[in-house]
Amino acid sequence: MDICYLWNKLGQFTRNYTQTTKRGLLTTNKG
Repeated sequence: MDICYLWNKLGQFTRNYTQTTKRGLLTTNKG
């Protein structure tokens, strides 16, 4: 198993998840 590859995927997933969560919170606050 390639650790670097796994960490890269994990980082991308975390970044996407954080962006989506922030967007959801902003939308909720506006509403």
